[in-house]
Amino acid sequence: VENDPVSANIAQKESNAEVYEGDLQCAKFESEYFDAISLQHLIEHVYNPHELLLECKRILKCDGKLVVVTPNTESLGHSYFKKHWRGLEPPRHINCFSPDSLTNTLISAGFEIVELRVENSSLKNIWYASRLIQSADGAIGITNNKIFYFESKLFHLLAPFIGMLFPNQGEEIVLTVTKNSANL
Repeated sequence: VENDPVSANIAQKESNAEVYEGDLQCAKFESEYFDAISLQHLIEHVYNPHELLLECKRILKCDGKLVVVTPNTESLGHSYFKKHWRGLEPPRHINCFSPDSLTNTLISAGFEIVELRVENSSLKNIWYASRLIQSADGAIGITNNKIFYFESKLFHLLAPFIGMLFPNQGEEIVLTVTKNSANL
């Protein structure tokens, strides 16, 4: 399922899989159709996350898994860059989540938490983009800066150590939940 027509076309060609163009609710999949659903950097873009999650629950098989990945508002990058943090991405990011708020959102939709973790796999890109946003601070046409690039590479190399020092402050939340007979 892909809302953007250009991306849907690319996905169709690259994967040779059936790609539905539009949003999940309009796709009208049968109830209990999927074993697993992945919302990779999607939930922050929707106006009503609860409605989206209820649809995921409806089309997910009993004991099926849902994985949600989204930027973490409690990340080290957000703490450091504040309004310049790449994860905010206004106006495209309508909702921003902390681990607790995302957990509560999924529980309120009737899911059971399987695993919650935060990751720094995107630290290099987030740091670099945030530095550019910070340096521009509203200016148009900012060019890449080699110092920011090397700084972001250094943070990428240090990501495992940063994760040990600040275990809940990774740039992304990865939350796996399940739909089981207890929460139908």
